[in-house]
Amino acid sequence: MAEREPVTPDSITALIYGKGGEVDGRVDGFVRELKCRCPLSIRGCDWLGKLDNIVEHISGCVKVKIECQKGCGEVLQKCDTLDHQKKCPFRNQRCEYCRKEVQANRTNEHARICLDNPDGVVTCPYKEVGCETIEIARKDLNTHITQNMISHQELLVHELNQLRIGNEQLRTENKQLSDKMNKNEFETRNIQTNLLRSNTNTNRSIWILLALVITGMAILIPLLLMERDRIHQNELSVQTLEQSIQSVIQSIQTHKQSIHILTRKLFVTQLEY
Repeated sequence: MAEREPVTPDSITALIYGKGGEVDGRVDGFVRELKCRCPLSIRGCDWLGKLDNIVEHISGCVKVKIECQKGCGEVLQKCDTLDHQKKCPFRNQRCEYCRKEVQANRTNEHARICLDNPDGVVTCPYKEVGCETIEIARKDLNTHITQNMISHQELLVHELNQLRIGNEQLRTENKQLSDKMNKNEFETRNIQTNLLRSNTNTNRSIWILLALVITGMAILIPLLLMERDRIHQNELSVQTLEQSIQSVIQSIQTHKQSIHILTRKLFVTQLEY
């Protein structure tokens, strides 16, 4: 049988009021008092109550499906939560050896490496230097170390030699880097010295140029003043000459009039004779 749609406040409102319609308050009260069963009765819920209380019931109904809170992804009914928690692979479970809590689906993996498990699996401490025994029972570890003492020592000697060679290479590289840094430092100091000298020479050139400019101005200014005075004197001479010319012109005008008068007198005298 197909499951019914979930009951929500909107579905209850639509059932009572219709689609956007309004009903009389008496009808509303009558409908809310109607008896109804839980929509999840098909899953075994035997709740029977007022229609007005069905939303509140659904929120706590034990037949509602939920997802496991431990994170395993299992979907189950609320009433089955306790039983599921007892077998959930993500539940916490104490290790039988160290008594620490571990995830249930990782208990076997933890037991293999648990330090308190005498049958647990460990790795040889000489694995880092090349021992090929990857895993060994903890109870057999001492026997393994004793039986392979010479080979383990050879591995250690080989590792020490590799470290010594590596240290020599690092020392050589450090020396090269140090020499390069010293060379760069020397070149940097030379550049700084050259810049300082260049700045000094530049400053000296500027002061020399400034001195020349001042000296030139000291020489040029008196010459300019003298030239200005000469021009002023020439202007005065021109003015005097203009005044003299004007006087001559006036004198000529005066004499011209006198000559004109004398000419007339002479002409009159000739007429009388």
